[in-house]
Amino acid sequence: MKKRLLTIGISMMLLASCGALSDAKEQIKDSLKEEEVKVVVPEKPKFEDRIVSVAYISVLSEGLNVRTEPDEDGSFLQRVPKEAKFTVLDTTLDSKHRIWYQIEYQPNKTGWVAGWHVAETEITILVQEEDTIIQKIDAKEPPIYLENPLNPSKAKVGSRFYGMTLVEKNENGLRFSGESRLDGNYRLDKSGKFYYFTPDEASAVSLPRTKQNIHSADFIIYEIPATPIFEGQASGQASIQIVEYELNYNGTNVVTLKR
Repeated sequence: MKKRLLTIGISMMLLASCGALSDAKEQIKDSLKEEEVKVVVPEKPKFEDRIVSVAYISVLSEGLNVRTEPDEDGSFLQRVPKEAKFTVLDTTLDSKHRIWYQIEYQPNKTGWVAGWHVAETEITILVQEEDTIIQKIDAKEPPIYLENPLNPSKAKVGSRFYGMTLVEKNENGLRFSGESRLDGNYRLDKSGKFYYFTPDEASAVSLPRTKQNIHSADFIIYEIPATPIFEGQASGQASIQIVEYELNYNGTNVVTLKR
């Protein structure tokens, strides 16, 4: 009799616990129904067209030396072949104001090549979501540099000499544009209408001339407002800044001062 009562008691306890568990499940279901679970799907970002410019250089000579420094005296590293193409890492000017390009000639190895032996090309590309379109290819002529003394017959418009560029050539002479600072001696003409100025040897190398003698670099300053530069003196030493230089075949060279 006692065993039977114990069995009935255990059964009732199990039934009660099952009922409690069932009630707990129902409560959880109800709470989940009350709380709406929202799944946020991020929107796909809108693609915007953009324009990208890519520049590279192509080797024009049969073989071009890569050097450690942007100078003809830089140590030799390697020779790259004609038509080889490289991305430009950096640019600089040497002591003669000639451009040099830094390239990666081998993986993780960089050096410098002379800019007058390569052609620079810039490609402009329109990047769209479904396609890319080349809009423009700008291939530039390699720069031409003049050496002193220069041969006028070989000078071409666009040629460069130190910081100056040849902008005009005619039967009378050559006209260069570009800023240059000069040190030298000046003297006032007897007429009092203009000055003569002769750059010193260090300054003379930065001016184009047709003769080796630096005195051939004498030029005339027609602008009497230059008087304050020379402090109203008839002769002396001074530094001037020019923006234009006319090299005339008859020896009368003229400059325009920077204002």
